[in-house]
Amino acid sequence: MARIDYCNALLYNAPAAHLSILQRFQNTAACLVTYTPKFDEITPVLFKLHWFPIKYRIQYKIGQLTFKAIHFKTPQYLSNLLAIKENKRYSIRSASNGLLLEDKTCKLKVTLGDRSFGASKDLEHTTKADS
Repeated sequence: MARIDYCNALLYNAPAAHLSILQRFQNTAACLVTYTPKFDEITPVLFKLHWFPIKYRIQYKIGQLTFKAIHFKTPQYLSNLLAIKENKRYSIRSASNGLLLEDKTCKLKVTLGDRSFGASKDLEHTTKADS
């Protein structure tokens, strides 16, 4: 599964047509690994293998990169893309959590790769809406 995860963070907010190709590839790989017939339900097979669907693999990868960048476990150029918001005015619990600042230049970037890291700040809002 390492080849599926290679640079998949660039596919954040990609059209569903691009992701469906990777999803079909993952489904075929799961069938081959587990000797599952072609037309059987694939979701339980992916669950049994502990494989996320492609959409969630991409979100996990972005979250992992962000966590590592915040804690300086990535190269410096990735850590420099983030700005941590510090709230010194009030002493509340959320002030110590550190929130990410919004990048104003993110809306100006046009290619999928340029926007993927900055645009993923909406990930928290979409996951709360999904649950």
